Amino acid sequence: EWSLELLSAEERTVFQRLGVFVSGFSVELAQAVASDAAIDPWALLDHLASLVDKSLVFADDNERPRYGLFESGRAIALEHLAQAGQSEALRQRHAQAMRLLVQEVYALFFASNDFGPARTRLVAELDNLRAAVAWAQDADVAGAVALMGASCRLWNRCGVPGEALRHFQRLA
Repeated sequence: EWSLELLSAEERTVFQRLGVFVSGFSVELAQAVASDAAIDPWALLDHLASLVDKSLVFADDNERPRYGLFESGRAIALEHLAQAGQSEALRQRHAQAMRLLVQEVYALFFASNDFGPARTRLVAELDNLRAAVAWAQDADVAGAVALMGASCRLWNRCGVPGEALRHFQRLA
């Protein structure tokens, strides 16, 4: 809480919005979910870097870095997001971003006919996909059907076919 008070209003907004991610996120997903008319995708990169510098967001050392919030920070971010009345809107944007990611992964697979790179990219986001599906099953059934329809074969390819079946059964 004390650290949040030291942030600019835009940094605080970005931090809160990043709370919807589970187990990390790519910079592209952060831009898709946390940017808007007030904070464009390029400004978001600056705010993300600032949050990393302030140790509120961590980044790994991979070639394509993944970012994340520590669990205590994520809980605070989600609490502030709810207080601001933005939880549902951000969770919907998160689900939409995951559907677009699934479509990109399919395109990557079909372009190369090699599922290796596509699988690597999707496996990194499985927890986010799970969270998006779980939210949509309760709040946006049509969105959940679209997300599961787009991702059904990918669950199998990622080694969790039973999970896809459970999600479809819950939608029935």
